[in-house]
Amino acid sequence: MVAAEAPDRVIVGDPRTLGGDRGRQSRSAEAFANRLAKAVDIPVELQDERLTTVEATRRKREGGSRERIDSLAACVLLDAYLARVA
Repeated sequence: MVAAEAPDRVIVGDPRTLGGDRGRQSRSAEAFANRLAKAVDIPVELQDERLTTVEATRRKREGGSRERIDSLAACVLLDAYLARVA
């Protein structure tokens, strides 16, 4: 499925604590990203996902979007990644 889209990388959310620490969930996401990178043979990068749901909820409320919160949070995550690498 990933190969059909031909991305040059995959971004995985890194669920750090509000203080930025790496807890159990963050280490689990990193392990998943490592396994995924081996399976798809393209770079897989972690992106901090703190407060993405809060921002997605704000965008939904302000824009009257019918998107699901998870979809909007994924967009927020991608926006943050693109801003970081630009």
